[in-house]
Amino acid sequence: MVVRWGSAGLLSVWIKAWQTPDSARGTCTKVHDCHALRGLVNSAFRNKRPQEVSLLRQHVDSCGFDRNNLTVCCPMPFPGVAQEVMAELKQLGERAAWHCGGVLIHPRYVLTAAHCVSDPNIPNLSLVGVRLGELDLSTNPDCDRGLCNSVVDVGVEQVLVHPEYNKDCPACHDLALLRLNRPVEDLLCVSLSSWIYPICLPLDPEEEFGASIDALQASRDMGLIGGWGSVSGDPFNVQLPTVLQKALVPLLRTPFCDALQQKYPDPSSTLCAGGEGPGTCKGDSGGPLMIDNRSRTRWYVLGITSKGPRACGVPNTQTLFTNVHHHLPWILSNMRP
Repeated sequence: MVVRWGSAGLLSVWIKAWQTPDSARGTCTKVHDCHALRGLVNSAFRNKRPQEVSLLRQHVDSCGFDRNNLTVCCPMPFPGVAQEVMAELKQLGERAAWHCGGVLIHPRYVLTAAHCVSDPNIPNLSLVGVRLGELDLSTNPDCDRGLCNSVVDVGVEQVLVHPEYNKDCPACHDLALLRLNRPVEDLLCVSLSSWIYPICLPLDPEEEFGASIDALQASRDMGLIGGWGSVSGDPFNVQLPTVLQKALVPLLRTPFCDALQQKYPDPSSTLCAGGEGPGTCKGDSGGPLMIDNRSRTRWYVLGITSKGPRACGVPNTQTLFTNVHHHLPWILSNMRP
């Protein structure tokens, strides 16, 4: 990618309320600690019940632009928080090196691509950690627009690869959930640093974006990608930047995309973006594809970078992303406090 990233953080899911759905007195807590809504969340996605998703969304206060907590109103006492940020994964080989991108979706969980943590072609690599709040790999602390922040390195306790990854086709369900060895809040002097911002999960695309995921691609909406991947389009001349890059890419389906998706038994499990101007490249795997809502006030993660063309930034070629909305039931059911 060739455009500089203007902020070191991405944004997260926040839900806040003081009454439960049945108007009982409550307190704010993590959605997965709320028995009154946890089943609602899982069944809403599993059974595709728009009215239940809308009920959950009524409890959304603010996500995608500030540092509040991911909470829902639940019968007392269930306190808790959750945040999401941009992450970079570190692999251990002969020497440790930053390997992929990712998104923190909970104090203990990072979402990334499965091939970043389970690659049969690189058997000697193992994941050793996640870095949060990074902007420039060559400096620490990083400073941007007068704000400075030190990076946060976190160990990984558990790696959860999607059970259907690579079963039906290469790169099918290219998604992994990393459980951190400590909650992010324990590693910060305050609840969130000024550069670690939360991002929204796409619970209900039609409400949040005014269109389904398929319709967004048909209308050529623009998405935002970010990462530290190569800024050279030449696959034989990889040039990794030290500064986090960003670029706007169109969400659309082309013959190139259709050819890629033909290899997937369920094409709706993936998204296509790019093909006009900058795009993802070697080193961007696992990073997010983001879009703002129709009121331009919040950011959501739509996809996780999975597979791209051999030569980067070539016109009429696209990147394939794992569809986050399609995989929400698996993501939610595998997270625990």
